Amino acid sequence: MIEPVDRHRLVYRWDLDKTYLRTEFDTVKDWVRTAFETARDKQTVPGAGALLREIRGTDPFGVYIVSGSPEQLRRVLEAKLRLDGVRWDGLVLKPQLTNILRGRFKSIRDQVGYKLGAMLETRASLPVDTEEFMFGDDAEADAFIYCLYADLCAGRVTPALFMQLLESAETYPDAMSRLVRLAEHMPRGGRARRIFIHLDRVSPTDSFADLGNRVCTFHNYFQPALVLMRHGALDPLAVLRVGGELLAEHGFTPDALVASYADLARRGQISGAEALRLLTYLSSADDSTFGAAATPLRRFAEQLDRDSSRQAPEPAEDAMTVADWLRAGGAGAHERAVCETAVSVTASTVPLRLMSLQALARKHAARAGPGDGSELRFGDGAGGFAQRIEAACLAAAERSSLDMRAARIAPPFMPPRLPISAAAWFLIGTRIPSAASEVGVGWSPVVPVRLRMPSQIAMRKR
Repeated sequence: MIEPVDRHRLVYRWDLDKTYLRTEFDTVKDWVRTAFETARDKQTVPGAGALLREIRGTDPFGVYIVSGSPEQLRRVLEAKLRLDGVRWDGLVLKPQLTNILRGRFKSIRDQVGYKLGAMLETRASLPVDTEEFMFGDDAEADAFIYCLYADLCAGRVTPALFMQLLESAETYPDAMSRLVRLAEHMPRGGRARRIFIHLDRVSPTDSFADLGNRVCTFHNYFQPALVLMRHGALDPLAVLRVGGELLAEHGFTPDALVASYADLARRGQISGAEALRLLTYLSSADDSTFGAAATPLRRFAEQLDRDSSRQAPEPAEDAMTVADWLRAGGAGAHERAVCETAVSVTASTVPLRLMSLQALARKHAARAGPGDGSELRFGDGAGGFAQRIEAACLAAAERSSLDMRAARIAPPFMPPRLPISAAAWFLIGTRIPSAASEVGVGWSPVVPVRLRMPSQIAMRKR
């Protein structure tokens, strides 16, 4: 049983780029485009604005934003937040121009020393028993920084260990001394309730398992809203409003929200009680409360009720997971991550043109009765399915003289030079129709079970 929080004593910490804003800065062209964007040009990650508005409505102690964006973008970023109806208590931006003029070029990319310093400074003015929720992404070191900050607040990091960690992060000596001094004078107490990491780079959900259960990875903002409700930080109405915005304005489907719920339940971040609270509220709510989202939210409730009332069947004796099949063939973590992407994509914002053949089949299955697409069965098992895709890809590569082993068909976020066994799982949209006919993929919806990621989902023989 989780002890409910005192909403008025909560502090929320947010990153901006890739957590709240859809920002690309992988190339020089991306940097230039970002620098000249206006407030209206900048795109919010679907649901992020809705969640922040709901959080603000609970009257928390504070909402503090620490971003790696340069100080010169303050006016544009503040204007963007105001356009989204977001209010904040602190916004810290990076002094990039100062770093360049002082010749501190390592500081341009340093996030550990910069973000830790900003967080420790604000912590000194907060009550000792402050509880915090933190939001970041998988593009940088947010999860590590937040965990280190939480351990410093709890007094679990010695000065010697802290110095060692800062040295490994190549922090400048003067900045290191300042951080150690801030940590020593910081009040000990409070805790980090949850550290939410947006999987912008579609990392596996268990990428941060070593950091403990307090780190909760998520694909869309309906998921952290659910976790916040479990902790007592949000009401069911607030959660449904976040989900309703995703449904009405961002092209999400009811089955995607159900899959998002099931994913969290599988990982132990929420329980069946959250489904009951949502269903109870919706049963008595008027449609006018949710406007255009009312109908899809009713469909979501029907599917969630149907899914939560069933017990998952026992695995068949011939059950074989995709992860096991890949691991047996010598695949590493990157290859297995591609498989997880293929399944988790149904609860994410990956465009259709970048969706894998398997994920596309799952998406169609989720919309066709009698099942909800939570599980697929293939005539010759997961291994045979993968081998048929591989054979079709090799045939296509031979005809078009493509070097499949260099993974040229991979979308930008896939690791380079994946072996064909992994690349086959993630075909680009232009090859879906031809590959589907060549492979002869035969799938059918079956009695739905709770959604599992590839490390657990069993694709069984009929």
